[in-house]
Amino acid sequence: MNNPFLFILLTAFLVNSCSLFDRNEELPAFLTISEFDLEVGPFQGSSSSNITEVMVSIDGNTLGLFELPATIPVLANGTKEVLFSAIIKQNGVSTDRVSYPLYRSFTTEVNFTPLDTTLIVPTTTYFEGLEFWTEEFTSSIDFEESEASEGRLILVSEELAFDDPTPGISGNPSSAFIELDSEENYFFAETEESFELPFGQPVFVELDYASNHPFTLGARASVQTAEAIDDLVIILPSSQTEQVWKKIYINVTNFVAENSGATEFEIYIKLNRSDSYPDPEVYLDNVKVIY
Repeated sequence: MNNPFLFILLTAFLVNSCSLFDRNEELPAFLTISEFDLEVGPFQGSSSSNITEVMVSIDGNTLGLFELPATIPVLANGTKEVLFSAIIKQNGVSTDRVSYPLYRSFTTEVNFTPLDTTLIVPTTTYFEGLEFWTEEFTSSIDFEESEASEGRLILVSEELAFDDPTPGISGNPSSAFIELDSEENYFFAETEESFELPFGQPVFVELDYASNHPFTLGARASVQTAEAIDDLVIILPSSQTEQVWKKIYINVTNFVAENSGATEFEIYIKLNRSDSYPDPEVYLDNVKVIY
């Protein structure tokens, strides 16, 4: 070759090209999360949950938010600390995803090997020190209808009752049903017990329901001789064709903060019959007030 400079450039290009083909590409390991389970202690009610997504962190670095079930590629090798945070749809709103502040995160060590898949079923528990009020409708009803209410809560059992996932419980003896006769259009009932809810701490209501008609969950705050009432959430039908049970987490924290001088709080459930849903059927179970 007559041009030595061109020869040097060609040699450098060939060396670099070979190094590109010889370079080992980093291969991912895989992490599969099938579900995120809740374990409950005494007096904490049912273990029903609706953890729809999980936030994953590895060695303190957030990997991302993943819908369950999930199989996640992970560029990691060797033993790493993995943290899983339970994500719920606050107030039943699909765009309002939050890490549920009453559930603990789950931490474990995972030995990652490229192209291998590790199956993890994380579990969570409620934080210690929380207060619980639970209504499981097993033999009585701790909601009281108002004088204006035309409908009433009754107990139903067998195939109409919620199938409780709590270990050691086969189904549930009974659930509640909002009974409205054909000429009745309005239902209103609130907790017989009043609550002293803390200002500045998370306060949530949990509820299992199956409905073909919208209904409302709200809260009442009593301040001396005055009171504040707020329809917190309109809960949409879970199905209009069959009985489908769903779980909802309702945030009461802001309502408590807005009424920080209140001495008593009650939770209520309300239904106004709509012409769009002529034959309302609403089933309720596992109501929890947690703070």
